[in-house]
Amino acid sequence: MSEIRISTESVKSLAVKMRGCADRMGVIETNTINATKLIENGVLNSSIGNMNSKMAALRKKVTKLHTDLEGNYDLLMFIAQKFEEADHPTRNLIPDWAKEKFNDSRYYRAENGSSGYVYYRNGGGEVSCTYYTLHKLKDRGLGFPFKYAGGANGGNWFNNCSDSAKKYPGNDCLTNIMNEYGASGKPVQNIVISMGGNPGHVLLIDKMYKDPNSGQIMVEWSDMCYPFNKIYGDVNTLNPTKNVTLDQFKKYYSWGGNISGAVLIGEA
Repeated sequence: MSEIRISTESVKSLAVKMRGCADRMGVIETNTINATKLIENGVLNSSIGNMNSKMAALRKKVTKLHTDLEGNYDLLMFIAQKFEEADHPTRNLIPDWAKEKFNDSRYYRAENGSSGYVYYRNGGGEVSCTYYTLHKLKDRGLGFPFKYAGGANGGNWFNNCSDSAKKYPGNDCLTNIMNEYGASGKPVQNIVISMGGNPGHVLLIDKMYKDPNSGQIMVEWSDMCYPFNKIYGDVNTLNPTKNVTLDQFKKYYSWGGNISGAVLIGEA
């Protein structure tokens, strides 16, 4: 049996044509209804009555066809959505060696085979940003692809990330990720962003997406430091989730210095 190949765009194009047919059938349906009303309001005699019954039957058929066309349009758009999901599948972009689990979740495996660790507490006694981020990644079965052990201060995560990872440097890193992976309208999940120098800061963005009304890029995340509540106790303490525009997100972390870059850990 020969193989049939069909693209997302061809399905969308067919769906749009089907939508056009449905709209035109809707006009025919309206005209049929109006014609039926005219006949019903006309002089009733045997011939008019016979025509009226035929028009009622035609109206029923036209209405069904209109409904079927709209249903086909919805089905085709659903298929197109699934094609887009296949083009950008949900997958873990992190290699197995970076996901290795240790009894102590401070530890990680680096690309060169060595193992390193991050500090659990910072100088103020709170849970460190490095531990908080690594803990959340491991809890999701993701991990982080460090090149080598050491240098795991928050501001160093991007530069210390494996070159094989999905790395986006500079202040526009989040915008560039959205341009590449957010075009389908689906949220992009699990992005590690680091900023500043030494120690700097690192955090995990839960997801980014475009607001369907304003078109602005929205960022959703939680953190263990300003402007959030600091965690002194259990790292699993739930901090509030923030959901703000990308510009607002950058303003929150203006104290952290320039953004080193972001690493896409998992797609949408």
